[in-house]
Amino acid sequence: MSDAHLGWTALSYLIAGIGFWGFVGWLADHWLRTDGIAIGVGCILGAGAGIYLTMRRLGA
Repeated sequence: MSDAHLGWTALSYLIAGIGFWGFVGWLADHWLRTDGIAIGVGCILGAGAGIYLTMRRLGA
């Protein structure tokens, strides 16, 4: 795999993790009425999950 391909793969994992878990946090905000706290927690968890998947998949 080329370095550019690895970079785009890592970036995709990060964006997808933040987007997915941010959306889950947004849903939780509407359900729990927490005024944005769950979105922040979801985005942080998503970033962590994206980093974990990147490390696991690409072996960095």
